[in-house]
Amino acid sequence: AAAAAAIRRLPPSHASRILEALRTANVPLVVHNGLLDLLHLWDKFFGELPEKMEDFNRSWVSHFPMLFDTRLIASEGRFQVLKHAGGLSLEELHRHLLGLSRSDAPQVTLERAGPLLEGGPNGNGAGGTAHGSSAFDATLTAEVFLMEMDLWIRSADGSGGGSSGSAGSRKRRKVAEAGSAADAAAAPGAETDGGDAGGWTVVGGGGGGGKRHLEEVSGKARGAGGLTSPAQLETHSACKRFHNRLAVVGASPGFIDLGPPPGPSFPT
Repeated sequence: AAAAAAIRRLPPSHASRILEALRTANVPLVVHNGLLDLLHLWDKFFGELPEKMEDFNRSWVSHFPMLFDTRLIASEGRFQVLKHAGGLSLEELHRHLLGLSRSDAPQVTLERAGPLLEGGPNGNGAGGTAHGSSAFDATLTAEVFLMEMDLWIRSADGSGGGSSGSAGSRKRRKVAEAGSAADAAAAPGAETDGGDAGGWTVVGGGGGGGKRHLEEVSGKARGAGGLTSPAQLETHSACKRFHNRLAVVGASPGFIDLGPPPGPSFPT
């Protein structure tokens, strides 16, 4: 049995180095319907799969403290948050979220920069099926995740109600004012990052100024609430409900809970 296990275990490779880099970076992982992906990764690069699911859950979270599953995020907010009556495949969700009307659309804009999609069906990641290109799948997953979280946060913050003089309203006004100042700083003529975003997916407010990363979403998005900082992924109630939960299709309750992060998961 030990000899068979040794044969199955893959030797150190580029993939194992990437996993180690992700582990040491201490950043959240994002998957789409990713339970089988996690099991394969563990079996091929970490060790034997534990016999009990609880042992696997604890082991996984000890290596990767925070995970999100975009399929679960979509299924729990399918109609009310995402306004979506179609399927929950990665491509359908991506197409739907990009096609929402202005009043319902996520208030983040996504700009692809860098040679991420060379394996796309048309050589540029556009059209056709996503499968067969890991870079294209990863890009769609990241973009769907950002748009989903923006809609979830805006939905949660907007449902609080209250009068115009409430603490929540005052806080939103302050956030909007801070965002407007950020827009002014990024206006033409102001100093901006002259780089090409290093191949990142760049996020900004709809119609905002120059290029900015997620930490610097423009004032328009800030004024509408939504996803404005990576720290929200760890602290906002709309995001916390999805921490370390993996979609399970066709079985109640529809997800597996890996357990809470052991502590602060990534830098704010």
